[in-house]
Amino acid sequence: MAVLNPGALNDPGRLAALRRLGLDNGDTTAFDRLARLAAEYLQVPQAMVSIVEDERQVFAGLAVSGQSDPPYAARDAPIRYSYCQYVVDRGQPLIVSDARQDPMLCTHPALLELGAVCYIGVPIALPDGHVLGSFCAVDTEPRQWTDAQVAFLTDLTASVVTEIELRHELDQRAELEARHAAAEAHYRRLATGIPQGVYVLNAEGRFTEVNESAERILERSADELIGQTLGLVISERNERPVGQIFHEVISGKSDDVEFETWITRPSGEDRLLLVTASAIDGDGRITGLHGIARDITDERAAEAAVRESELRLRQILDALPIGAVLAEPPGRLVWHNPAADRIWGGLQPASPEAYEHYRGYESETGREIEPKEWPLARALLGEVVEGVLLDIDTFDGRRCTTLNSAVPLHSETGEITAAIAIMEDVTDARAHDAEQRLLAAALEGLSEGICLVTPEGVIIYANETFTTVLGIDPDRVPGVRFADFADSPEVEAEQQDHLRLAMENGRWSGRVRRPRLSDGVEIPIDLVLGRVEHDGDTRLLFGIAQDATVEIEREQHLRRAERLASVGTMIGGVAHELNNPLQAILNYAQLLLLDERSPEDRDALGTMEREAQRMAKIVADLKQIARSTQEVSDTSASADLNDVVRHVMTVQEYSLRTSNIEVRLDLGTDLPPILVDRGQLEQVLVNL
Repeated sequence: MAVLNPGALNDPGRLAALRRLGLDNGDTTAFDRLARLAAEYLQVPQAMVSIVEDERQVFAGLAVSGQSDPPYAARDAPIRYSYCQYVVDRGQPLIVSDARQDPMLCTHPALLELGAVCYIGVPIALPDGHVLGSFCAVDTEPRQWTDAQVAFLTDLTASVVTEIELRHELDQRAELEARHAAAEAHYRRLATGIPQGVYVLNAEGRFTEVNESAERILERSADELIGQTLGLVISERNERPVGQIFHEVISGKSDDVEFETWITRPSGEDRLLLVTASAIDGDGRITGLHGIARDITDERAAEAAVRESELRLRQILDALPIGAVLAEPPGRLVWHNPAADRIWGGLQPASPEAYEHYRGYESETGREIEPKEWPLARALLGEVVEGVLLDIDTFDGRRCTTLNSAVPLHSETGEITAAIAIMEDVTDARAHDAEQRLLAAALEGLSEGICLVTPEGVIIYANETFTTVLGIDPDRVPGVRFADFADSPEVEAEQQDHLRLAMENGRWSGRVRRPRLSDGVEIPIDLVLGRVEHDGDTRLLFGIAQDATVEIEREQHLRRAERLASVGTMIGGVAHELNNPLQAILNYAQLLLLDERSPEDRDALGTMEREAQRMAKIVADLKQIARSTQEVSDTSASADLNDVVRHVMTVQEYSLRTSNIEVRLDLGTDLPPILVDRGQLEQVLVNL
C-alpha cells in the first residue's frame, strides 16, 4: 500500500472541484439513493459517497442499515477515521477483506475504534484527473469481495461522477441532459441487474416502474403491475399497515422507511418481503416514492428453524441429569442448566464469583489447584479436557466429587469466545464403586468358586477360584455359557433342568461331573444354585462350585477304613475263639509227651505239638492283623474294668482249671469307668 501523500488532500484543483457539488444547499438525494443501492446490493451495514477535504471527509451520500437518519449530525467526520484517504492518494480502488491482517491498517483508528474490518472503495475521479474522494462500503465482519461486486461499485461511482458533472454544467442544458441520460442509464442497468426488486410508485400509490427482479418476486409481469395499486400484491392482512406507511411517506411525515410485509402471488402463495420506501422529491414537492424489496421468506424460515433448534437444544440440556455450563473468558458464567445448579448447591447465572470460588480449593494431593487446572478455565485457555475427576466445595458447603469435561468454542478467526463444560456429581457413585471393589476383593479371596449366571445359563461374573476350578479363561467372562461344559445333548438338558429348578424352587444343589474348558479333563464338582433378586426382578442365579475330587478321595478312604475295621473286628473274634481250644490241644500234647510213649506215639504227639504251635502262630498273626486294622478306626468307649476282668476269667476258666491253676479275684470297689478299646484290653488280659 502506498504511503499517503498529505499534499494530495490540499490539491487546489480538487478543492475547486468540491465546490461543483453544491452541497451547501443540502441536496444529497441523488447521492443517498446511490449509497442505499450500494448497501442493499453489497449487503453491508454502511455505504458512503465520501468527499475528502483537508482533514475531514464529507458524506455526500450515506446509507446506514437500520437507520433512517444518518448517525453524523453534520454528515462529516475526521479524516483519521477513514480509509478513503488511501484511495485519494493512490487514485485506484482499495479492496480490504480483513484489515486486522493488513500491516498498514491493523492499527488504524477506523479498525480499532469504529470496528471497520472489511472495506471496498473506488476513487471518485473527475475527467480532469482530480480525485475528490471515494465511493466506499464498510462491514464489521471479514469477507471476500467478488469481481462482480467491484464492477458494480465502479458503475455506481461513474453515476456519482456524472451527477457531479451535471451539477457543474447547469448552464449547458444539452450536455446536462445527455449526462443525466447517461446517469439514468447507469441506474437502470444496475436496477435491472440486481437480485432485489426495484419499484417506483406515483403519488396515488400506483406502480410506474418495476425491474425484472420485482416481476420475479411478485410473479407478475410489468404490464400487469404498471398502473395498479399496492392492493394487487399486498396480502389482505397487511393492507392497512402498508397503506399507513405509504401515506406517511407520501405526506412527508416519514422519509426513508424499512418494513416487512406479506404479499400474495397469483398462485395463492404468500411470501414475506423486506421493503424500503423513500419519497421522490420533484421541484420541492413529493411526487411519489421508490424503494427496494427483498424476499426474506426462506431467510425468516431458516431463522425460525434455528430458534426452534436452539429451544429444543435448551430443553434437552435442561432435562439432562448432568450439569452443563456455558462460560465466557475469563470464567464468567453465561448460562447453566438446573443440574449444574443442583451440583454446585445454588448458583446464579452470569456469576463471576463462581470462577473465583474454585481458585483455592485443594486437590486430592493436598496442593492448591490453579485456575488453569480447573476444567472450565483450561477450556477457556484452549485445551480440550475429558474425564477429569475433581473434589470441590459447593456453594452450600458440601464436599463432592465431579467428573468434568470441557470444550472451547472458537470464532471464525480462531479466537476462543466461550466454553462448554459438562459435569457430573459422582460422589455417591465413587462410594458405591468403593463398596463394589471391596465386595469384589472379598469374593476373589474365597476358596469357593462364585459366579452369577442368567436363567439361560450365561455366566456374567466369576471369581478367580471359579475360573480356576472350571478352567475358564478370565478374559472370556462374561460370556461363557453352562452349555459350554456339556459334552452331549443329555448333559445340556440336565443343566437346563438344574437352572429351571433353581429359579422355580429358589435353590438346587448336587454333585455333577464336568470337563474343564482349559484341558477337557472331567472333574467332579459340588454345585449349588440359588435365586437372587436383581433390580426388583428375579432374573439372576448365584452359583457356588467346589472341586469334589479331594472330598471323594476322603470319603473313599473312610469307607475303606470302616471296612478294614469291620474285618479286623471279625478276625480278632475268630482268633480269640480259636486260640482257647488250640491252647488246650497244645497243652495236652505237651503233657502226653511227658509220659513214656512208644516211638510211633511220640512222633504223632510231636507232630500234633508242632502243628498246634504253627496254628498258634497263625492265630497270633491274625490277632496282629486285627489290631492293625482296628487302629485305623478309633473304637474307644467307656468300660467297667472289673467287668472286663470277670469276662476274661470266665472265658479262661476251663483252661486254667485243667492246668491245675487257681485264680482268686480281688477287684476294687471304687474304680471309675475308663475310655478304652475293650477288645484290645481283653487281649492283653488273655495274654497275661
